[in-house]
Amino acid sequence: MSKFFLILLGLVLIIVTGCQNAPSDTPRISGRALLWHGWTGDEAAFLEQLVHNFSEINPQTRIVTIAVPADELLAQYEASTAQGIGPDLVIGSNDWVRQLVEAGHIRPIPADEITRNDYRPNTLAALSYQDQLWGYPMSVQPVALYYNKRLVAAPPKTLNELLAEVSAEKSIAFVPRFEDAHWGVQIFGPELFDDSGRFTLASSGLTKWLSWLNEAQGNAGVILNRDGAALQRLFIEEKIAFYVAKPTELSLLREALGEDNLGVAALPGGDDEPAGPLLPVEAIMLSTASTEHQAELATNLARYLTNPEQTRTLMRTLNRIPANRQVTVDARVHPLLAGFAQQARTAVTLPNHLHRQEFYAAGDVAYGNVLSGVLTPAEGVCAFGLAVIELQGYGPEAYDLPAGCSIESIEE
Repeated sequence: MSKFFLILLGLVLIIVTGCQNAPSDTPRISGRALLWHGWTGDEAAFLEQLVHNFSEINPQTRIVTIAVPADELLAQYEASTAQGIGPDLVIGSNDWVRQLVEAGHIRPIPADEITRNDYRPNTLAALSYQDQLWGYPMSVQPVALYYNKRLVAAPPKTLNELLAEVSAEKSIAFVPRFEDAHWGVQIFGPELFDDSGRFTLASSGLTKWLSWLNEAQGNAGVILNRDGAALQRLFIEEKIAFYVAKPTELSLLREALGEDNLGVAALPGGDDEPAGPLLPVEAIMLSTASTEHQAELATNLARYLTNPEQTRTLMRTLNRIPANRQVTVDARVHPLLAGFAQQARTAVTLPNHLHRQEFYAAGDVAYGNVLSGVLTPAEGVCAFGLAVIELQGYGPEAYDLPAGCSIESIEE
């Protein structure tokens, strides 16, 4: 062995040893944290695997995941957090934001703990309240247009095309509730709230949209029914051609109809404006009950589960539509998911100061009254506006009602 080689080997060993002994610039993540979620079956098992992968990368951590029934998750989270014994993070809905913030059960996300450009802007809007962000967007679930390729060649792009194409043999079906059928408001005018959160009902497209629905239900090819399960069965049995629903139904519908026969597209819009369904956002929220060390670990886990790599994995495996806009949904590879991703771009959010469930209920009453002929579209929208003003306690500066809208105008 040459003298030069021995000298070189010695230098390499010195460098390697020095690197091993040098302090790391990145502090080790350690500690224990508890994650609650409402996922079930294979989805819960896959989430468990993702969390396990995080712990393998960070061997000094232990993350425990607990599945809580989805319809009990919010109430159980609030009750346990109020006692200081809740989880360190929870996977929940953007609909929870106001309630949890005002109860002091979730903590805001500081600007230096999230890269906002990584996420769709409307997902950040959905999680914003009181000028702060209250969660890490994980996935989105807007309704879009499922269609049966055996019954139709291509989905309609506009409402006019839709009415020209549907018939008793190839109908469109959807649930005429506020949440499910909000998507046409944007087609006919501005949304219900402006950028400042003011209730701009007078200028919104709600009256014209309810008028369109009221006329469209007389078409044999338009089925409006509040029994969503029954509509799903009709679509699976190929008795209807178009079905408006969320991506949560994708696995079932794909299995029933077959990958080649099922299509997903953006909802039909107007000549100038796209459809604007509401944007449900699944997010990871961080508890105020955590210790400082647990909160740091929870933050790292939330950032890991919503990074591009894990978001891409969730999309491929569980059909989760990415909230992370660094993840491209290629229509050639994921044609069904791409339809929902396209729809998410024009989906809208409501301000989080609303008493959300009561607001939805008032909207449901308006839709029901108009579509059953109890009230005209103008009267239904007026009654809805008055109910929202009372619900929210709005002062005159916070709303704009249609001309002539008053209690007296409804009762006449």
